[in-house]
Amino acid sequence: SSHRYKMVMPGFLGFYDTFDSAAAEASRRFSNLLEGYTYEPRSPLFRADVAALGGEVDGITQADRCAMSFDSVSEYVGALYVVDGSVLGGMTMNKALTRNPELVEKGGKTYWRWCQRNGLNHWRSTLKLVEQAWQRGSNTAAITAGAIRTFSSMHDCLKGVEITANKVKADE
Repeated sequence: SSHRYKMVMPGFLGFYDTFDSAAAEASRRFSNLLEGYTYEPRSPLFRADVAALGGEVDGITQADRCAMSFDSVSEYVGALYVVDGSVLGGMTMNKALTRNPELVEKGGKTYWRWCQRNGLNHWRSTLKLVEQAWQRGSNTAAITAGAIRTFSSMHDCLKGVEITANKVKADE
């Protein structure tokens, strides 16, 4: 429902606000090992969506709850595997949201449309990056740890919103 959608979007904004900052820092630190990969920040897209849905965008940053940093390029590659893999799911979400007239009318699909346009190219670029990391002998445990930490951070950012098939509850 559109109500559930409005409840979850600020959580994604909070995650990507913190992730985008960590990704920018990691991209600078490890630029010589990223072999042409460019991370595109997602928080501006979610910020536009939350605003289009009538939500507050100021003060959403959840850095205390979902802060991210990467100690190695391997951890960063694992994190990119998660966020760029999720873009594939975003392509499906874009199609599903197009069938919801209320959301089509209000907007709030900037991120999902971006996924539709860019998803396959980002995923291919990330898979190439992962393959290059393995060929360099990167620490696979660190790649896995980066992926797990990213899933965990996203989970932490979405705490407070319980989404089930039939209801949404905000923790008080």
